[in-house]
Amino acid sequence: MDPVTIATAAVAFLSPYLLEGGKAAAKKAGESLWAALERRFKDKPVPETALKDLQADPQDPDNQAALRKELKKSLAADADFMAAVTRLLE
Repeated sequence: MDPVTIATAAVAFLSPYLLEGGKAAAKKAGESLWAALERRFKDKPVPETALKDLQADPQDPDNQAALRKELKKSLAADADFMAAVTRLLE
Protein backbone atom coordinates (compact mmCIF):
# COMPACT_ATOMS: atom_id res chain seq x y z
CA MET A 1 0.00 0.00 0.00
CA ASP A 2 1.05 3.58 -0.50
CA PRO A 3 1.37 6.24 2.25
CA VAL A 4 -1.84 8.03 1.24
CA THR A 5 -3.92 4.86 1.49
CA ILE A 6 -2.38 3.88 4.81
CA ALA A 7 -2.77 7.36 6.29
CA THR A 8 -6.40 7.49 5.19
CA ALA A 9 -7.09 4.06 6.67
CA ALA A 10 -5.37 4.95 9.94
CA VAL A 11 -7.37 8.14 10.45
CA ALA A 12 -10.60 6.35 9.52
CA PHE A 13 -9.71 3.61 11.98
CA LEU A 14 -8.90 6.01 14.82
CA SER A 15 -11.94 8.27 14.60
CA PRO A 16 -14.52 5.73 15.85
CA TYR A 17 -12.04 4.47 18.44
CA LEU A 18 -11.72 7.97 19.85
CA LEU A 19 -15.46 8.58 19.77
CA GLU A 20 -16.72 5.46 21.48
CA GLY A 21 -13.75 3.56 22.73
CA GLY A 22 -14.79 0.73 20.44
CA LYS A 23 -15.37 -2.87 21.31
CA ALA A 24 -12.67 -4.90 23.01
CA ALA A 25 -10.65 -5.93 19.93
CA ALA A 26 -11.11 -2.61 18.17
CA LYS A 27 -10.23 -0.77 21.35
CA LYS A 28 -6.99 -2.72 21.74
CA ALA A 29 -6.05 -2.18 18.09
CA GLY A 30 -6.96 1.49 18.34
CA GLU A 31 -4.86 1.87 21.48
CA SER A 32 -1.90 0.21 19.76
CA LEU A 33 -2.16 2.47 16.72
CA TRP A 34 -2.67 5.55 18.88
CA ALA A 35 0.38 4.67 21.00
CA ALA A 36 2.50 4.16 17.88
CA LEU A 37 1.50 7.58 16.56
CA GLU A 38 2.12 9.25 19.91
CA ARG A 39 5.63 7.77 20.03
CA ARG A 40 6.33 8.75 16.44
CA PHE A 41 5.07 12.33 16.78
CA LYS A 42 6.42 13.07 20.27
CA ASP A 43 8.32 16.36 20.34
CA LYS A 44 7.34 17.13 16.73
CA PRO A 45 5.04 20.13 17.16
CA VAL A 46 2.97 20.02 13.98
CA PRO A 47 2.15 16.30 13.87
CA GLU A 48 1.78 16.14 17.64
CA THR A 49 -0.77 18.97 17.50
CA ALA A 50 -2.64 17.22 14.69
CA LEU A 51 -2.86 14.09 16.84
CA LYS A 52 -4.09 16.04 19.88
CA ASP A 53 -6.62 17.94 17.77
CA LEU A 54 -8.06 14.69 16.44
CA GLN A 55 -8.29 13.37 19.98
CA ALA A 56 -10.16 16.51 21.06
CA ASP A 57 -12.66 16.33 18.19
CA PRO A 58 -12.45 13.11 16.15
CA GLN A 59 -15.42 14.02 13.97
CA ASP A 60 -13.95 17.29 12.72
CA PRO A 61 -12.96 16.74 9.08
CA ASP A 62 -10.23 19.37 9.38
CA ASN A 63 -8.66 17.48 12.28
CA GLN A 64 -8.85 14.25 10.30
CA ALA A 65 -7.27 15.90 7.26
CA ALA A 66 -4.48 17.47 9.32
CA LEU A 67 -3.50 14.16 10.89
CA ARG A 68 -3.82 12.36 7.57
CA LYS A 69 -1.42 14.88 6.00
CA GLU A 70 1.18 14.57 8.76
CA LEU A 71 0.87 10.80 8.85
CA LYS A 72 1.22 10.56 5.08
CA LYS A 73 4.49 12.52 5.22
CA SER A 74 5.82 10.37 8.03
CA LEU A 75 4.87 7.14 6.28
CA ALA A 76 6.46 8.23 3.01
CA ALA A 77 9.70 9.10 4.80
CA ASP A 78 10.08 5.84 6.73
CA ALA A 79 9.37 2.42 5.22
CA ASP A 80 9.74 0.69 8.59
CA PHE A 81 7.14 2.96 10.16
CA MET A 82 4.85 2.39 7.18
CA ALA A 83 5.20 -1.38 7.64
CA ALA A 84 4.47 -1.09 11.36
CA VAL A 85 1.32 0.98 10.80
CA THR A 86 0.19 -1.40 8.06
CA ARG A 87 0.53 -4.33 10.46
CA LEU A 88 -1.52 -2.48 13.07
CA LEU A 89 -4.30 -1.90 10.54
CA GLU A 90 -4.53 -5.57 9.52
